[in-house]
Amino acid sequence: MKVDNSSFEYLITNLPADKYDIGQLKLLYWIRWKIETSIQHLKKVIGAEAFHCRSLVNVSHELLARLVKYNFCSAVSAIAIRNIGNKKGKKHLHQVNFSLAIKKCHDFLCQKESEKPINIVRIIEKFTLPVRNGRKFERKKQFQKPMTFLYRH
Repeated sequence: MKVDNSSFEYLITNLPADKYDIGQLKLLYWIRWKIETSIQHLKKVIGAEAFHCRSLVNVSHELLARLVKYNFCSAVSAIAIRNIGNKKGKKHLHQVNFSLAIKKCHDFLCQKESEKPINIVRIIEKFTLPVRNGRKFERKKQFQKPMTFLYRH
């Protein structure tokens, strides 16, 4: 399919050519691309790019545990953002530093009964970042080192 005057893009599909024209294929590709990038983001956030298990059952257990942790962290982060939004004197809206929130939620879920209980919402509230609209500079992307199996507790 022609993208612009000087470039083409090839799509390989098993959809019947007589049912779908180029415009419909472009729309389906655009919808599918949003889904693919969302799934890729979720895989990166929950750490589903590498598993510690080999059997299918254990991999599915590990994946479900990571999804539960992600959902728990999302819920706690939403409460933290709501609490910050209720405070007066804030110049900007705030967002959660989700990478740090995942780590803090992991620590919270793995704490021992003998340890003093922590208020996870208050901790995440401390690590929010202001959302400043209209920024003019691009943020520099940092190289992320590959994760090894040595980080396990």
